[in-house]
Amino acid sequence: MTLIRAISGLALIYGIRMFGLFAVLPVLAVYSQSEWGASGLMIGLAFGIYGLTQGGLQMPMGWLSDHYGRKRIISIGLIAFILGSLLCAEADSMWQLIFGRALQGAGAIGACMTALLSDMVPLTKRAKAMACVGISIGLSFLLALWWGPGLSAFIGVSGVFYILAGAGALGLLILWFWVPSEELNSLDEKCEPHGSRVSVSTLTPLFISIAALHALLSLVFMALPLTLIDNVALPIEKHGWFYLIAMIGALAFGWPFLGHRLSLRWQNRLLPMCISVMAIGLLMLQREWHSLFVLGVAISLFFLGFTILEAKLPTWVSQLAPSHQRGYYLGWFSTSQFLGAFFGGVIGGTVIDLFGLGGMFALAFGLTALWLCLVANFKPPVLTTTKLQARGMAQP
Repeated sequence: MTLIRAISGLALIYGIRMFGLFAVLPVLAVYSQSEWGASGLMIGLAFGIYGLTQGGLQMPMGWLSDHYGRKRIISIGLIAFILGSLLCAEADSMWQLIFGRALQGAGAIGACMTALLSDMVPLTKRAKAMACVGISIGLSFLLALWWGPGLSAFIGVSGVFYILAGAGALGLLILWFWVPSEELNSLDEKCEPHGSRVSVSTLTPLFISIAALHALLSLVFMALPLTLIDNVALPIEKHGWFYLIAMIGALAFGWPFLGHRLSLRWQNRLLPMCISVMAIGLLMLQREWHSLFVLGVAISLFFLGFTILEAKLPTWVSQLAPSHQRGYYLGWFSTSQFLGAFFGGVIGGTVIDLFGLGGMFALAFGLTALWLCLVANFKPPVLTTTKLQARGMAQP
């Protein structure tokens, strides 16, 4: 029961946190442009500043959680997220919105959350636990894209930020009244990943991957809502249904890859395969399609690769990182994730101003090609447990 409470509680908080990141993505560009006539650069800054403060604070927060307790630091991060959401809800200028997004991002708890989950779950069950987290991320992504445009049309974007503040408060309650007391899992010492020496350079392909993944997410959601309005005249309040159908299609094909029982052959091919699938979708989006079906297929391909890697990348890092430094290495990982989102937003906004939406999607495709070249030789971690050890650790 303790293990179930740990996984379910942390998966819910993960989902709430990612909902906060995703919910405003489909509407922020349109809102900023219509409300204040913001330039592409200002819109990109509003997108990316969240990632900048997240990226800058992940490592310090991860280190602090190693020394002062995961729950305390996660609570501080959730409070910062709540205050930032309230500031965004009351924003009356683009600069105030940007400052609120920066404060939202100061709730840099990604590394602490993953470290806490890894502390509580045996290594042989960690892939399954991360798959549960991946499912919560996928559902939050789906719900955010589905509800975000409709909610913003009904209660305004400021209302969406108020909902995010409430979600952060709910996360605090779950953390302290449902998630068990934190406890380091001593079984990790009996079941280590292949290769005992781990360094930042060992994990560099994973850091590059999460940075590229979230840079692409910023790029796509700066351009896609405007594309749907300009090319197929789809009203903003109907964008949620478009994202919902595309995401369901992606999850239907990606579900088998979220589990932990993939063969070694599939594991080794998973990263380049997902990058390639995303690249095909982005290549399709470069064309000025006026067909909602074609745009749906293209974004479904992007969602397919994104959802699988969003779940798998932190799993691989937690398997490779030693237990006593897990917060530190996951801090590097989360820093890379959010700095990718920041630079994706800022650079993407400048590209939209100079080259339009087609230039934005061309940039995104070029990034996937570079990413694939940089990580082509990466092999996911392989656990070296004996059957006896694995059987002995099967019970929570």
